Amino acid sequence: MEFNSTKIEQLIAKYKEANTTLDEEQYLQHYFTTQQIPPHLEQYVMLFGYFKHAKKEQLQQKITLPKKTRNYNWLAVAAVFVLAIGFYAQNIFINTKKQDKAVLLAYQQTKMALQLLSNKLNAGTEKVSYLSNFEQTTNQIFKINNNRNQ
Repeated sequence: MEFNSTKIEQLIAKYKEANTTLDEEQYLQHYFTTQQIPPHLEQYVMLFGYFKHAKKEQLQQKITLPKKTRNYNWLAVAAVFVLAIGFYAQNIFINTKKQDKAVLLAYQQTKMALQLLSNKLNAGTEKVSYLSNFEQTTNQIFKINNNRNQ
């Protein structure tokens, strides 16, 4: 495989811009690990040499993944929340019924009091009408007497 220094420099510029393909990167890696490198390109030897050696590395330890345990604590919190809302709603419903009963009782008592007041006023009005008749009669008598005296 023959390497052209201008092509290598173009590929390095492309590599810096992250526009190279995998084949072009392998070409660069092969060039920097097998050839005599010009001094102005020696800075890339370690970079591409590292990638060649990094491929060979393997992890010697076994990886153990933790077993997935389901945490049901959130379920208990949700259940308590639902129960609290239920008790709160029931309490509001009971209080509303109690208030409705109290309002109805107050209405009935007020209605009875107003009926009693109305009956008493009607009885008083009847008596006032008797007084009115009495007053008219007395006025007639006094007018007659007043006319005689004059």
